[in-house]
Amino acid sequence: MAGLPYLRAVSDNGLVKESRVVPAAKEEALTWIESLPDDGSLEDVQYHLYVRSGVSRGLKAVEAGDVYTRAEAEEKIRSWRKSSGRDQRADTSGKSKITSGKTR
Repeated sequence: MAGLPYLRAVSDNGLVKESRVVPAAKEEALTWIESLPDDGSLEDVQYHLYVRSGVSRGLKAVEAGDVYTRAEAEEKIRSWRKSSGRDQRADTSGKSKITSGKTR
């Protein structure tokens, strides 16, 4: 944590206590990392931080009201599919509609 500023606080008994100022995101990440098992790999750490970060962003979006209803989401998807030329629903027959472009 080199380079982080120190915070000086004087307690009621007159003692000066110094501690490093840790940004909230870093402190939260460290808490998450400390909750993982000791035998976890670096990939485990990355995965859990990624998932927890996504969940946290989602919860903040919900709190801020930045969400779509199911109907709104379905309409957005229809619009995206139509604008990309994929306006038909996916084929559920299990047969691929992809062709090589060659004619026989």
